[in-house]
Amino acid sequence: MARVDVTLNGKVYPIACDDGQEGRVQECARMIDERMAEVRGAVRSATDNHLLVMVCLLFADELLDMRQQVADAQSQAADAAARAEEAVRIAEDARAAAASMPGQLPLGGIPATGEDEAATADALGRLAMRVEALAARLERA
Repeated sequence: MARVDVTLNGKVYPIACDDGQEGRVQECARMIDERMAEVRGAVRSATDNHLLVMVCLLFADELLDMRQQVADAQSQAADAAARAEEAVRIAEDARAAAASMPGQLPLGGIPATGEDEAATADALGRLAMRVEALAARLERA
């Protein structure tokens, strides 16, 4: 177990922490001390305890905001992934439909040559791959 001295509002406090975490503890203490100085500038008559309570409330408020932002981002990513999966399904259905209509283009029943069918199937295949790649990127986000 390591020990590190941190300074908050001009007072030194010995803090025990896991070995190797001394720098992290000092960084956290610097953040707290900076916020205490900001609050002290706004509320001159506050005691150390009052300053610490106010700083804790400010950090808790920021944490709640960040948690909400993360939840919102996760929800948006899930929605985007669902839309991408639907697009992949539609592209796969279109590819299957094109393959099941020999001699016709997928839309309109227009007679087609083998070259047209190959070009259409190739275009649908490329589209499906792009949609699948997009879905994979959205799932990783």
